[in-house]
Amino acid sequence: MNKMQIGHSQKKTFKTKLFALLMDFSNNKTWDIANAKAFDDLVQKHSKIDKGFVRRSITHYEQKTGQKYDLALLAARSKTR
Repeated sequence: MNKMQIGHSQKKTFKTKLFALLMDFSNNKTWDIANAKAFDDLVQKHSKIDKGFVRRSITHYEQKTGQKYDLALLAARSKTR
C-alpha cells in the first residue's frame, strides 16, 4: 500500500512561507487576503497528508518567533482592502 507523503521541497517551501507569515506579523506587516488564503489552503492540503508535520511546524515557528499562527492569519483576513 502506498502512503502519500509531502516531498522535501514542499516541506521546505511550507516552512519558509510559515516563517515569513509569522515574521511579517511580528513586524506589523499583514499579508493581503489572497496570499493569506492561498497559504491557509496549503495548510489544509498538507494537513490532509501529514497533520503531524503541519502541527509540529506551526508550533516550532510560533515558539521561534513569539507569534501565533492563528492571530497572524486572522489579521490578514480582517485587513481592509
